[in-house]
Amino acid sequence: MAEQSGEHLRSQVVFVFVAFAFGMMLSALLLQKNQAQATKISPLLTFKGSDKFLEDLPPAIAGPYHELDQTLRRKQLALLEAAAWHYVLSEQAQQQGISLAEANTRLLASETVTDEEVNAFYAQHQATLKRAFFEVRHEIAALLLQQKQQARRQQILADLQARGDLGILLEPLPPLPPKAIVPSEG
Repeated sequence: MAEQSGEHLRSQVVFVFVAFAFGMMLSALLLQKNQAQATKISPLLTFKGSDKFLEDLPPAIAGPYHELDQTLRRKQLALLEAAAWHYVLSEQAQQQGISLAEANTRLLASETVTDEEVNAFYAQHQATLKRAFFEVRHEIAALLLQQKQQARRQQILADLQARGDLGILLEPLPPLPPKAIVPSEG
């Protein structure tokens, strides 16, 4: 009797294991199917019942279309990054009991521009500036400060992304198909 009960218990354990393994395989297959459907690229147009994708378009149209799409994505990304920065500032302002402008100032206060940096920029771009140093010195300093502050914002957002506290969910564009690249006329 003890042997039968041991055998019965063993068969139940095997059955549960097989059922569990089958369930895991089934869920993995469903997940793969859902991921494949999520990454499926939608057609751009349909002509007489045939779906047309970017790679199907004539090269003279596909190239400019892709370029326009890239421009739109860059603008969307910039807006989403601005929204993310707003949330960073809002959190800081709330935690410290200050305004958004003050939070922005405090987060970016460490960024400064030295006279050496302004001089080096002028020396490097003197031919294209075509103005005397004293005329453009303040503009150069403002530009360099703006660049440094933008880099600091980008670093803060990148750190948040690395920690999993920020996700910008804009899907990347697929690369331009080779046949859609139109050689430049020359």
